[in-house]
Amino acid sequence: MTTQFRWYGDDVSKKIKKAGAKGLNDASEFLAEESNKTCPKREGILRQSVGVSVDGLEATVFYDTPYAVRVHETPGMNYSEPGARWKWLEYTAKEQTQRVLAFIKKALEGAKN
Repeated sequence: MTTQFRWYGDDVSKKIKKAGAKGLNDASEFLAEESNKTCPKREGILRQSVGVSVDGLEATVFYDTPYAVRVHETPGMNYSEPGARWKWLEYTAKEQTQRVLAFIKKALEGAKN
């Protein structure tokens, strides 16, 4: 008696990685949009500098101005706009953890088909 076995592990792995990258991209775009809601806005340059970078299964949300880190990390600055706060990206990431994970979960569940 002969038994045949077909291995689809490589195909499954590729499909999962692709879905994971899509989920990370969607989650990162969501996080960028949400963090901009509490990002300080004097002239709008800081908010306009938000970016997302996804490389495989690694993602980064960032603000690309020379002063972004200083504004993000300095508690005593004048955040006069309603809702603006320091550490806006960090706090938003913590507050939205479940929603961020939901984007990734949804993408991975979609890879089943």
